[in-house]
Amino acid sequence: QDYSGRLRAALTLTAVALMPAFVALKLTMDPPDELEELAMCGFVALVAGGMLVKAALFVHGGRALRQLVQLLYWTRGRYGSGGSGDATRRRYRKLSDRVYFYLQAASVPAISGWVCSPLLSRIVLQGAPESGDARRQLPTPAWLPLDIQASPTYELLYAVLAFCLLIASETSVGIDSFFIHLMLMISAEIEVLSQNVSAMQRTLTETTQHKDEDWCSNVEINNETQKFSRSQHSLNTTLITEDVSDEEIYSRLVNNVRHHQTIFRLVALLQSSMTVSIFVLLLVNMANLCSSVFVTAVLLQRDKSVTKALKSLVAIPPVLYQTGLYCIFGNIITDQSEK
Repeated sequence: QDYSGRLRAALTLTAVALMPAFVALKLTMDPPDELEELAMCGFVALVAGGMLVKAALFVHGGRALRQLVQLLYWTRGRYGSGGSGDATRRRYRKLSDRVYFYLQAASVPAISGWVCSPLLSRIVLQGAPESGDARRQLPTPAWLPLDIQASPTYELLYAVLAFCLLIASETSVGIDSFFIHLMLMISAEIEVLSQNVSAMQRTLTETTQHKDEDWCSNVEINNETQKFSRSQHSLNTTLITEDVSDEEIYSRLVNNVRHHQTIFRLVALLQSSMTVSIFVLLLVNMANLCSSVFVTAVLLQRDKSVTKALKSLVAIPPVLYQTGLYCIFGNIITDQSEK
């Protein structure tokens, strides 16, 4: 049993769950009077709740995901290792690495905006002599049975909320990158299988033509292509056609069939692990986009605060990018399977 993994999962879920818990306490114990604050609380609760559900479903499906990873590792070593197979897998692996960096690049501005916007707002308010709201803001709405405006309670709570935002963002990026990596690796296996089947078909066609025509091979001599029979082989000629026995062709066919069956198992495990998660993800992302636009409009219309509106605006690009990636790379598996 991997107790360290369970401990890390528990700590991650706890950090992600703190944000919706703080928002729930805020709405229950100290409900905001202004519409813009209420809209922000609802937005944070929706986003943080979606991240918590996604992380919980990922942890719950850990056994199936471990089986999938182990089977994928075994498949890479058993079928099509070496040559074009390894080159294909490396190409998909590089694409997966780029997707991970792109996801990180999309999430960094959003996290920076959420963490730094209260500090920027405080600086702007201090520079305004007629400022009516001198309260210090937090990255996300929160409530404690203490004076959260007093030091060091404010600083400690600010650090905890910033840490929870970072953990929630990295957890979401990690889960998305993991699933996209699995989809790309399965697509690589499908392409490797397609290459092996095509190579076997070419070999079978060449062997059949070789037997029917009673010619051994095409030979290049002085940039001219000539045909030679079996009795006319020369020591200075290079044979192009490979003579493959029926047993070798049968062995390749059996290997490709087993590879195809293994890919079916990989796809079934991936589908069982992602069906509920993807449904929840798309539902939450749709709600996040609608709430982001609504909260931004309310903040700009009622409060005239650009820093507050920025917090909801910076959450839109990662959501769009995340949804688009699942659609694009999920379609890659479909395209490869149809070839």
